[in-house]
Amino acid sequence: MLEDQYDRIPRCIESKLLAFQREGVRFILQHGGRALLADEMGLGKTLQAINSSCLLFLVDYNASIGLEIICKTIPNFSLRWIPYTFCFQAIAVASCVRDCWPVLIITPSSLRLQWASMIQQWLSIPSSDILVVLSQCGGSNKSGFTIVSSNAKGTIHLDGLFNIISYDVVPKIQNLLMASEFKVVIADESHFLKNAQAKRTSASLPVIKRAQYAILLSGTPALSRPIELFKQLEALYPDVYKSVHEYGNRYCKGVSHYFLS
Repeated sequence: MLEDQYDRIPRCIESKLLAFQREGVRFILQHGGRALLADEMGLGKTLQAINSSCLLFLVDYNASIGLEIICKTIPNFSLRWIPYTFCFQAIAVASCVRDCWPVLIITPSSLRLQWASMIQQWLSIPSSDILVVLSQCGGSNKSGFTIVSSNAKGTIHLDGLFNIISYDVVPKIQNLLMASEFKVVIADESHFLKNAQAKRTSASLPVIKRAQYAILLSGTPALSRPIELFKQLEALYPDVYKSVHEYGNRYCKGVSHYFLS
């Protein structure tokens, strides 16, 4: 079983995980490597609130009860962990399934190089094996990452062990992503997929669905309505979340209106 692979996490990473992070990694592995990992909105408002508690939400589907949300309260959480919590846990999970590398990471444009730095720091793989797709290739690259331009006239080759792209690039290279058949996909800030009409959503979902392991990360998976979760859950469990209408009726108090002509 996948959960038995927990011991494959490098000691340098596992020893740095806090108790709630270990629980989160185990949860993802126990659920087949497909999960949405999120923390509650508002955790960054005050230092006092952060130090007193941190909420880790792990969302998964359970056939007997529908949408299951498991909540764990974490005391004495430190502010310095917030930017790295999700990256750290996702990297830990990825380290458990090395046999299924290469890995595709889809993230907002501003976080691409941050992801590259985190991977290099914690997995100790050659920087040249970390490929980052940027719109412009100018500027300093002291870390030695493989930089590819999304505006290149020729074909883009995603041949890194870790391939990091932005949501805006996905529609441009969807055919390449589908042909590459990535078995491990991490979608950071997955609330970018909540709009069913957006090009990035329609282009990203087939890539995530096709992956054997998919980890979605977001601190705000649904800002105001449960319907905002649907596309993210569909990406994880397409055989379960087939109909937005059924989902709306069950979780959003959907009401059908009939009009007589």
